[in-house]
Amino acid sequence: MGIKRPSLAKEIVAILVLKLALIFTLKVLFFSSPVNVDQGNTAIDNQFLNASPSASKESDNDR
Repeated sequence: MGIKRPSLAKEIVAILVLKLALIFTLKVLFFSSPVNVDQGNTAIDNQFLNASPSASKESDNDR
């Protein structure tokens, strides 16, 4: 007579699989390459500003 709905267990499993896929995708996009904090500002400059290491060293020597 009506449309048969999937069982509650199948719905929960489907939602959990979708959430895990979303979490994994976000992890790969935003957390794939950590910045080495031992290098100081040079690693951060290279990561976010795409500055060359020599340009960072020159600005550090000017201070």
